[in-house]
Amino acid sequence: RGAHLGHSGCREGMQIRCKFHDYLVDLEPEKSGRFQLKEYLTREVGGLLFVRLSDQHDHGFSDCLSALITDHCFVAGFELEVKAPYQLVAENAFDSSHFYSVHNIINHPEFSVCDSAAGEYRVEGQFVVPRSRWHQHSQSESELTVPFSATAYSPGIVIGAMQGSDPYQVITCATPMAAERCLIRLSLAIPQHPWEAPPEADLCHYLLEKSYAGLQQDKQIWENMNHGCLPDYGPQDEPVLGFQAFCAAFNQAEQPVSEY
Repeated sequence: RGAHLGHSGCREGMQIRCKFHDYLVDLEPEKSGRFQLKEYLTREVGGLLFVRLSDQHDHGFSDCLSALITDHCFVAGFELEVKAPYQLVAENAFDSSHFYSVHNIINHPEFSVCDSAAGEYRVEGQFVVPRSRWHQHSQSESELTVPFSATAYSPGIVIGAMQGSDPYQVITCATPMAAERCLIRLSLAIPQHPWEAPPEADLCHYLLEKSYAGLQQDKQIWENMNHGCLPDYGPQDEPVLGFQAFCAAFNQAEQPVSEY
């Protein structure tokens, strides 16, 4: 009847008793009772919990997490509720034109679509950015040219990688809450070597503050868009159209990967 078992249920062994009508719901898939919960594959990495809601569409995401575990430190970030379709959040990472006008990237970056290794969608480009507190190993005094890549593993999860002498990765997940409302969760993956000290907390906090400020700029645009209009795309929007085609391959009734 739609009751939320996390709020209206209590655990009894391998069952949950729903307090709405006192029914018992089995937690074991092999049971043949009247009510059962479906089992989903989960993955916990550095305090981040991911759930795959489909038997398909991994697209190399599990392998990506396994690789990050070996030499990266995960930094839990923040949540932000946005009145916008959840796919728009990940699509933003592939919209090269908006980085200059919205986020003050010094250059007009051009993205190239990369070949897929396991079904993921990936683009690469270069950002020219002003030197910041984060860039402690760069020799430049003012502007830096930083290689950038964005990889989507589902319509709601994208990992953006800033490379160069001070690299880091941003893990952005958008979970749908309603027809045009979603919850964004953003965290960091910072390179970590066994012989080095963990990344400084204030520098990680600085990156999260910059990411939050950037999403606030996007949010102002997203929440005032006409999502029913017919877009007029140009040649520079090929990566966006490629991401939309990537999303079309998913069964939208089953969100394949999301983050808690």
